[in-house]
Amino acid sequence: MKYNNPITLNQADPWVYRHSDGFYYYTATYHAFDRLIIRKASSLEELESAPEYTLGIADTGWMKNLYPHVWAPEIHFIEGAWYLFFTAGVEKNNVWSVRSHVAKCSDSDPLTGEWKLLGKIHATVPGGSEDIMTCFNLDGTAFEVDGQWYYTWAQYVYKDGPFDEVKGGSCFTLHGKSYVNGANNNGWSCIFIGKTNPADFTKVTDAAIIAVPEYGWEYGTETFEFRGGHYEHNSGNVNVNEGPAILKRNGKVFIAYSASACDEAYCLGLLTAEKDSDLTKMTSWKKSPVPVFTTSIANSVYGPGHCSFTTDKDGKDLIVYHARNYYGLYTGGAIYSITKDGLFDPHRSARVKEIEWKADGTPDFGEAE
Repeated sequence: MKYNNPITLNQADPWVYRHSDGFYYYTATYHAFDRLIIRKASSLEELESAPEYTLGIADTGWMKNLYPHVWAPEIHFIEGAWYLFFTAGVEKNNVWSVRSHVAKCSDSDPLTGEWKLLGKIHATVPGGSEDIMTCFNLDGTAFEVDGQWYYTWAQYVYKDGPFDEVKGGSCFTLHGKSYVNGANNNGWSCIFIGKTNPADFTKVTDAAIIAVPEYGWEYGTETFEFRGGHYEHNSGNVNVNEGPAILKRNGKVFIAYSASACDEAYCLGLLTAEKDSDLTKMTSWKKSPVPVFTTSIANSVYGPGHCSFTTDKDGKDLIVYHARNYYGLYTGGAIYSITKDGLFDPHRSARVKEIEWKADGTPDFGEAE
């Protein structure tokens, strides 16, 4: 089935959860970056016209002392309660002071129920007691495998920082492997994972890095052969792995993550692990050397990324993602845009398509629609 895309307009980082009541619950980054919103509909096609409820506004009510940027919310129903995992600033005059947070609603209806902030999420490495989530981090999600809960998120590491094994070098080194500074900014947004528990989702243990940007398509400096055509990319150049999203099938755990800058180079990479492996070990995860979901010039869908996964009413797997219908950000060639900055351009909209499965048990996301 093909959907009439986009399914919602001008909201990035779409998250869709299909509940046991048959309804789809949707949240996304609000265009002003200052609140948490939610919609509910009986079908994905009805989300655009569904009433939008505001669950919280920065520095008011239960979000007091949390500030823009408010990004990438996710709604989950876990052990009889609703949870929001989201990113928000912790300093009033610094929009880049973003940290990961979690809130809970024990009422049956998350649209009208009472939400309470559980707090900022903290993580420790094995054998450690100090919180490692003290710098720019975002895009967290919780998931369960065989009774064990995990939390995965994106966080910046820096050359000569605490995770860099070789100080004074030109690269970032982890487990003896050096990662090139492709964006020339001395920072790498990495995928982290750790163990958690619904009894206290603010606490993450056994945290570790499982993915570091290492390929040209992860920092936006390559010429791309996109599906449907050839395009030479010129982006804002950042070393980025972010927005992890979980898909569990065929005895495997997949993490689809977003890479590169927030323009037409934005794309999805894929990590794969056996579900019975130690998911907190980098060696358990295999990274695809090529992006698995990219710009489609043929369909005029640019920069697909920051996805979530759901199913249709027949159980068919679906990917929900954001994209634009034009290119040229950072270079000044974008039509409709009010800015050259891919982050602040408001026209990322939510889209959906079916996922196919390959013979080896891995997902095939096909071409962006």
